[in-house]
Amino acid sequence: MENLFLINEEEKNRILNLHESATKRHYLSEQPMLDLGQPSQPEIGPQLLQNTSGTMVKQGIPPDPYVYAKMGNNYYYSKDTDTDTPNWTLAVKEKAINAIKSKIFNQEIPVNKTIIPPKKEDDKKKTIIPKKEDDKKKTDKVDKTKVNKVILSPFINPKFKSKIDVSKLSTTDSVKIFSALPNTDCAQFVNDFDDSRAKILNAWTAHDVPSVGDTIFSSFTNLNSDQIDDVTDLWKDINSDSKGKGNTYSSEVAKLVSSIVPKTPRVSLKLNDVVGLFYPGSKHHEEAFYEAGKRFFRKNMVGMTVNGETIKKGIGWGMNTHVGIVGAIDNGVPIVFHNIGGQVYADPYNNIKGGSRIAWVKRA
Repeated sequence: MENLFLINEEEKNRILNLHESATKRHYLSEQPMLDLGQPSQPEIGPQLLQNTSGTMVKQGIPPDPYVYAKMGNNYYYSKDTDTDTPNWTLAVKEKAINAIKSKIFNQEIPVNKTIIPPKKEDDKKKTIIPKKEDDKKKTDKVDKTKVNKVILSPFINPKFKSKIDVSKLSTTDSVKIFSALPNTDCAQFVNDFDDSRAKILNAWTAHDVPSVGDTIFSSFTNLNSDQIDDVTDLWKDINSDSKGKGNTYSSEVAKLVSSIVPKTPRVSLKLNDVVGLFYPGSKHHEEAFYEAGKRFFRKNMVGMTVNGETIKKGIGWGMNTHVGIVGAIDNGVPIVFHNIGGQVYADPYNNIKGGSRIAWVKRA
C-alpha cells in the first residue's frame, strides 16, 4: 500500500487561505475588470507590475502603502488592499501625475522651461556696455511712452480729438489743452465735444435733464434740514429782490454751495461722464442758483411763494455754475475737459482749474 499523507480539515483550510491570499497579492486574474463607464474608478485585478489590455498596475515600493495604475494617458492610485477591486482615485494635479510617471512608471517628465545658468564673472563684465548719450535719451523716451497709458473717450468729436496732445496731459496739474470755438460757453462746449448724447442746455439746468444721463452722484439730492432751510430762504430772498439779475447775493450763494459740495465726488468717474462743477470764480452764482431753483417752489392759495414737495424731502436742484466732461483716463486718473472763456482745460478730477470741485455726475 502506498504511503498517504493525511491532513486534517483545519490544516487544509489554512493552506487554501494562504494560497488565495497569495493569488490576490501576486498574480493577475485571467479577466481583469474595467468599468469604462467610470474612468475615475476603474476595476483592475491584482496589484503587481503587469500589462494587460492596455492597463499597467504597479505596487509602490515599501513602505509606500499605495498601488498605482496607468490606463491610456490617465494615472490612478489607491490604498493597497487584499481585495481585487481597489478604490481607485484619478490623479489630476500636475505634481501628483509627474511623481507617478517618474517614480512609479519610470517615465521622463517633459521640461517646460530652460533655466539659464549664472554667468561667470568675466562674462558679466563683458555684457556691461556703457551707453552713448544719444542711446540713453532714446531709451528714456521709449520708457516714458510705455508708462504713459492714456485712454480717450470713443465719443469725442473728431475735430476735437485731433487737437488733443496726450503727451501734455497731467495726472496732477491743470493743463491748457486747446482753444474752443469763439463765444462758446461751457455747456455748449460739452455739447460739441461729445457725440453720444443730446444737448445738455446750460450748466445749471443739466443736473435735472434726463437726456444727459443717469445721476450717479449729486451733492444736492440729500440735503439735511439745515441745508434745506438755508437754500430755500436764500432763494426766496433773491426772488423777492433781484430775481437773479444782479450780483447782490453772489458771494452768499457761492459760500452756501461751497459748504454743500465735497472736496472730491463720492463715486469713481468713468469715460464720458458729464460733471457739474462748482467754480468759485464764476460770475453766475446768483443767476444759476435762482434760475435752476424756480420749479422747486410754488404759490399757495394766497399768492405766497412756498417750498415745493421735492425740496421739502431734501432733493434740491443743480446749484453749480460750470460743467465739464471726462474725456480721458490718464494712468487711472480721470481727466475732466472743460471750457472757461474760450480756453479748454484738461484737468485731473481732484485738481480742476480755479479750485473747481465736482458737484454731481451723470452717466449716459
